[in-house]
This record gives sequence, structure tokens and C-alpha cells, in this order.
Amino acid sequence: MSKAARRIITVICIFLLTATFAVLASAIGISAFAKSNVDAVGDERLFLSMKGQSTTEYYVSESNGEYIPILNEVISFGESTKLWTSIDEFSRYIKDGFISVEDREFYKHNGVNLRRSAYALLNSVFHFKNTFGASTVSQQVIKNISGDNDISVKRKLKEMIRAYNMEKNHTKEEILELYLNVIPMGENLIGIGAAAESFFGCAPSELSPAQAATLIGIANAPTRYNPYENYKACLEKRNTVLRVMLSEGVINEDEYALAQDEPIVLNS
Repeated sequence: MSKAARRIITVICIFLLTATFAVLASAIGISAFAKSNVDAVGDERLFLSMKGQSTTEYYVSESNGEYIPILNEVISFGESTKLWTSIDEFSRYIKDGFISVEDREFYKHNGVNLRRSAYALLNSVFHFKNTFGASTVSQQVIKNISGDNDISVKRKLKEMIRAYNMEKNHTKEEILELYLNVIPMGENLIGIGAAAESFFGCAPSELSPAQAATLIGIANAPTRYNPYENYKACLEKRNTVLRVMLSEGVINEDEYALAQDEPIVLNS
């Protein structure tokens, strides 16, 4: 089969899969979401804490589905520690870097990128790439705060509907702030604030391009890219992230040249 024929078939498949996703979301996803009032209330309560004067509140998901407020700036639950950071306190390298790597269309979609979701499903059948992520930042927020990691179509559809609902009620800046504060970073750390302090001994606003790229890489797979245990893999991943940041205009040529030659210097 020629390349042109394969491309045509691929386009047709993506179109059909996108339509299928839309139909399933309407027929199954909305129904499942409507029956899950606790999830909707939980998301809303979580964001209400962010809209108040204090941004130090964090909600942990309990077995009954409720989200419980904790009012400490440095929060420990189990063996994990996090430090809540407002959106204005993050380095632009972190904010723009995460978007360039994780969700380039973050400011364009409504919580779900149907085209990428369809392509991911197509990739699972034809294996164009070894891995292909389709979850938007909003979907990753839902996954992290709900703790729902089931591998099922129903769970994925429910996540997509919740992400869409979240985008209707909250700004992109609110969603990005929550994302950066609840993302697992390994070493029993939750969020970029705690990770910046732990790995580099600095505030998130002080992160250099190289340090920001390191944290973005770690977030992709905290165990695989743990800089203490897998320094070489972490360094290679950081440089991959730097190339993406350069291609997306997050950093310029001079910043890239300096960053890629910079060693990863960690707290002891």
C-alpha cells in the first residue's frame, strides 16, 4: 500500500473515531457523569478553595468520594509532602514549558482534544508510535485529584466529560495552577513547589530553563527519571524537553545552548 493510500485511510479513521468519541460521550459519558454528583461537587469545592484569599487549601480524595480541606502551607499526607504555589509564583519556563510538552493546544481546546484522543486510539491499533499521550492538562488534573486510574473506556469517557465541565466553570489559569500543584514528582513529593525546593533548594519563580526542563521531564515518569537514581536518563530527558521548549519558542537559542550544557546540580 502506498504512503498516500495509508494517509487517506488514516484521515478517514481519525474522522470516524472522532465521531465515535462524540457519540459515545453523549450516549454513555454524560449519563455516567450525571450519576456522579459527588465528583462534580468535589471538583467545584476544590476550586472554591483556590478562589478564596488562601491558596494553601488542598483536598484529598477519600474512599467516600468527599474532598477534605487541609489548611497548612506545607502539607503532609501519608509520606507525601507538597507546597501550594499560586500561579504567579511559577517561573514562565515552568508554565510555558509544561504546556509545550504536555498540551500544546491547552489554550484552544475545551478540556478534551478529540483529534488527539482519536489518534491515540488509532495508534493503539496500528502502533505508529511506541507511546502516544492524548490526555490534556485538564484531564490530568481530574486524574490526579480523583485518584481514578482504572484502564477502561468508561473511566476515560467520564474523565473527558469532567474535564469539559471543569473548563466551563474555571479559567485556564486556575486549571494550570491546580495542575502544577497536584502533579506527582517522585521522592514522595506532590507539585512543582515542593519539587523545586527539594531538588534545587529554590522557589518555583527562580527556576532556570535547565531546572524547569528537569522538573518537566521528571513529571513525565518520576521513577524512570529520578535524578538521584537515574541521573543519565534524567539528563537525556531534560535535554529532550529543552529541544521542545526551543521549538515552541519558550526559550531562545542562547538560553538553549547554555541550558543543554548545564549539569543537573541537586541538593545533597
